[in-house]
Amino acid sequence: MLANGFPHHQLFKFAQKKQQWNALVAATTLNAPPELTRQSAVLQASWGIYVKLEPARGAMTHEGKVLVQSNGTIEVTDRHGAVHSIDDATQAAYLRFISMLIAELVGLDAPNAHRERLREHDLGRLQHLHNVSGFSTRGLVFDHVTIRVPVKEALSLSPFAAEIDFAKFDALTRSARSDPASVVYGLDVVAEMSDRTLVWRFAPGCAPQGRVTLSETDPRFLAVLSITGS
Repeated sequence: MLANGFPHHQLFKFAQKKQQWNALVAATTLNAPPELTRQSAVLQASWGIYVKLEPARGAMTHEGKVLVQSNGTIEVTDRHGAVHSIDDATQAAYLRFISMLIAELVGLDAPNAHRERLREHDLGRLQHLHNVSGFSTRGLVFDHVTIRVPVKEALSLSPFAAEIDFAKFDALTRSARSDPASVVYGLDVVAEMSDRTLVWRFAPGCAPQGRVTLSETDPRFLAVLSITGS
């Protein structure tokens, strides 16, 4: 909304944001990122999810009445006593969708056919939140891949750095399936040394593309890096 000329102090309340959004959409003057304006259904779904989840977010932020069930479902009770339940499948689809969208918007990732299918799948899973038709959950195969980097192939040991051909491993993973485009996989890159073990954990659809140098000091990947040992 800031990109549409509205100062932050005018949009403090959710009701104000919703009113201004609806007015801009009705007037066809909404200023949105081109990645979203080219896909109006994704834009509508993104807003619909935000509208649906905002009461739970508000209650969680301001009232703190949160319960996490043993099956992973999050239950948030607002000040009116209404309970907002978000199961683990919805959480996973939402977090994956919003993470990939943000990565594309800030230029960390580029859209491709595989990401598009995963986004459609996640938005299909979230249809009960956004009520935008046309997204499908059919035909995806979920898998997990681990790449172990031999120490002798490292570019540097301190700090650790190695070049990974993600395109090569992507092709190998997909070649085992009759429909390569249907494969969605999480990816771990593991480097085991004498004093420590490094693991980069990439969520499905979020692994780098092409040939990339992974370094334990690279700020782009610190959020997905875990280090055990000294």
